[in-house]
Amino acid sequence: MPPSTRPPSISRLKRQRPLLQRLVAAGQANARAAEEELASALKVAGIVLPSLAADCRSGCLSGVFLVDLGGARPDVVMRLAAVVRRGAAAESAEQRAAPG
Repeated sequence: MPPSTRPPSISRLKRQRPLLQRLVAAGQANARAAEEELASALKVAGIVLPSLAADCRSGCLSGVFLVDLGGARPDVVMRLAAVVRRGAAAESAEQRAAPG
């Protein structure tokens, strides 16, 4: 078998395991932090996404961890859209007013 197609040895995988565990833990922590940050911001706006959750299994194979926003009633989504729209407009106005 050419070297490029040879599977990694078990000993090599065992040596890499601590690094992989740290990467997975960091990805999961980032997903949880993002979930908490969004939940906190939504709480300020009086919005709750009941299914909001860090998906800590999503990235174990891909390395990309996700935050599941879940489902929400249409009225909640409309309020969320309004809050995002106001925030985007305020940020755009700040950028236009900034010198430079």
